[in-house]
Amino acid sequence: MSKEVSELNDRSFKEYIIDYDAEEPVYKIQRDSIIEFYMSTCPHCMNMAPVYVEASEEFPDVNFYRIDINKYPEVAEVYNVQGTPTFIMLPLKGDAYQAVGEMTLNDFTNILKETF
Repeated sequence: MSKEVSELNDRSFKEYIIDYDAEEPVYKIQRDSIIEFYMSTCPHCMNMAPVYVEASEEFPDVNFYRIDINKYPEVAEVYNVQGTPTFIMLPLKGDAYQAVGEMTLNDFTNILKETF
């Protein structure tokens, strides 16, 4: 059974990740999380889609989200996303980490193991 990767929009991003419209940004995450910033027309993003889903199954204690930056460019600005796919890892303890580009499942899960 496949673990769900939640698709975000600008409203749910503010509800589950960070309310960036507040005077002081307020983080909303309740557990370790990762966000994939992607474009539906990006071939590298399309190649990463099954890798991302498979990785979500290997890390059941991490919330996996994704958001289409063509539809919600203002959300991409929150993390200064310059290219796709971009992955922002948000551990509850420690610093946020950013990884960019298409990766193998092994390389991607190694980054997740180091972060979470």
